[in-house]
Amino acid sequence: MRNRIDFKSFFQGFSCSRLPYFTDKEVQLIKDSADFFEINFYREFKIRTAEVWKEEMLSFKHDVDFAFLSGNESICNTRVEITTSAFGKLLEWLNNDYILPNVYIIENGFADIGKIANNEEIVDVNRIIYLRQHILQVMKAMQKGVNIRGYLI
Repeated sequence: MRNRIDFKSFFQGFSCSRLPYFTDKEVQLIKDSADFFEINFYREFKIRTAEVWKEEMLSFKHDVDFAFLSGNESICNTRVEITTSAFGKLLEWLNNDYILPNVYIIENGFADIGKIANNEEIVDVNRIIYLRQHILQVMKAMQKGVNIRGYLI
């Protein structure tokens, strides 16, 4: 990311990178300063490399050079595949690659309105499956040492 933004900044006419550098002193000042880490997770997004970018565009999307695969952009798509393994992989990756403080999963949900049965009760089987599978991933992550202290839906 650093090299990409440095490169793009040059071609966008900036005299230096738009992404500031931290001094060693600043790194030491912020190192281990977080009391907790919060995660929001709804679903996995499949992306691809986007090679084309416009020099005048200044945005996160153009800095990271990715594009969503077709039909994969919306969190509120009720036809999406439930990919709980992505949630488990995220938790493991964070735990393996970073020294994490207490972890709180503060949002985890499924965009589905459910169906109304004849007795007017909401039948929300997909949400039940989604949450059950994600809670199992949280349990597995905790068993592997991820310091999860809270889980909110």
